[in-house]
Amino acid sequence: MKSSVRSRGTVAALGVGLCLAVLPAIPAQAQPTVSVPCNVPALRNAIIASNASGADLSLARNCTYTITDAYSGDDGLPQVTGTYTINGVGVTIRRSSSAEFRILHVGPTGRLTLNHVTLTGGQTEAVAGGGIYNQGSLSMTQVTVRDTRTQYGFGGALYNEGTLSMQRGALTNNTGYLGGGILNCGTSATLNNVTVSGNSAENGGGLNNNCQSSMALNATRVQNNNSPEGGGIINWATLEATGTRITSNTGWFGGGIQAARGPVTLTDSRVTDNTASYVGGGIYVATYSGASVALSDTRVENNTPDNCYPPGSVVGCSNVAMSPAESPRAKHIGPEVHPRVREQLDKNPNIRLAE
Repeated sequence: MKSSVRSRGTVAALGVGLCLAVLPAIPAQAQPTVSVPCNVPALRNAIIASNASGADLSLARNCTYTITDAYSGDDGLPQVTGTYTINGVGVTIRRSSSAEFRILHVGPTGRLTLNHVTLTGGQTEAVAGGGIYNQGSLSMTQVTVRDTRTQYGFGGALYNEGTLSMQRGALTNNTGYLGGGILNCGTSATLNNVTVSGNSAENGGGLNNNCQSSMALNATRVQNNNSPEGGGIINWATLEATGTRITSNTGWFGGGIQAARGPVTLTDSRVTDNTASYVGGGIYVATYSGASVALSDTRVENNTPDNCYPPGSVVGCSNVAMSPAESPRAKHIGPEVHPRVREQLDKNPNIRLAE
């Protein structure tokens, strides 16, 4: 009899265990989206709270958040250290101050998704990112960064040290010493259907892909940018462009692209109507070691004074290039480097400079 009772108890216990085993796990409750009133103190407080809670933020529709002082150091807003999304509709966040600071800083632990926002007016003197400094993960959709600058620093609009993804946005009228639009020194940067226009720098007027980073451009337009070294783009690492238009940029060496080091692959793209004051109107393959350019279904044409330089450096690039004797400056001599820039390069030994 005792044996029978024990058996029944065992069966009951097993039944309870099985029932518990098949019960579905209760998902963690998502944080509600927080609406942020149209004022800077509310925005700063919301970022601080979301760093802890992970709650997404919805900015006030058609609001202009005007920042008149730095929150901390070179940052106009609190550093993003959590994982969340900031959404806006017709929203602008701008600096309006005699003090110098960038707009947004994503820290090493930050994972930010930013949608439908314009950032403008950020300014720093000799630090990273006139508009945005990303050390973590930043995904942006329909974001415009315009009229920002870092005089002796890296990335007029954006300095990337992490992972960057940008969709259907624009980088316009920004200025930096290295990379008027972006200086990429992170894991990767991907631009999908982005317009990079009207930017200027000493190295890489539109884009400067540096360090040991990778950059992918898809259906992107790089146009009307200016720099002595790579008017549109300068590449020191790995650059792939697909369905991309690089046009109407100006420079000294490489009006459209300067391939300084590492591979550049252009697929179904166009490099047209760019101008170099010296050589490489379309593409300039520099004399540093390891630079290469590969073309696939890509046209390099109507560039001034030539399409590609040195002659024969880019297979499939057709032009009557100047010989070294005909070139107004066959020897590559770049712009003078400011001492403040030297200081920054000493702190960032992975960043390369064409000079």
